[in-house]
Amino acid sequence: MSAQVPILEPQTLLEDPAGLVQSSPQGATPFLERLETQIRYRRALEARLSARLETLAGKASELEAALRALDFLRGGVVADEKLPDEVDTRFELCEGVHVRASINRQSLRTVFLWLGAKTLVEFSLEEARALLERNLELARKTSEEVKEQLNSIRAEVVTAEVNMSRLYNAEVELRRKGVLLTNVLSK
Repeated sequence: MSAQVPILEPQTLLEDPAGLVQSSPQGATPFLERLETQIRYRRALEARLSARLETLAGKASELEAALRALDFLRGGVVADEKLPDEVDTRFELCEGVHVRASINRQSLRTVFLWLGAKTLVEFSLEEARALLERNLELARKTSEEVKEQLNSIRAEVVTAEVNMSRLYNAEVELRRKGVLLTNVLSK
């Protein structure tokens, strides 16, 4: 029957690694294995959060571009030059298909926004701007929360790695002094 290994919190530095190593008949091995598992888990979580952060950055960039386009349609001022009421433009209708169009900005009252899941909804210019601004603010806020989570996870990984080093070094030192007699390091 093997002794149960106490849970090591990755965010806490070990106070007495030598005492912990001496408390286990297997030396530092079970603690090192547990810390290694925790590190692998946190690195996987870090990778997922990093991917989410990249997705949020892309989403924020798209929302900013949509807001600039909407402002162009509403205001019609580029580089302090007022644009004519009739604007000729080209836009992508679908991938690889571009269309020319004339937009009469005076009669423009609504725009269509993709909401996702193949959903296109018509909004007034004001409603569209409010929705885009709200979504941009949410993307930025979520991005900041994800950055905080990433920093926390990275700190936990560093702490766990330091704990692993301290446990290993404590075991080596105890063996050198002859306190630990079993050969658990040569697994």
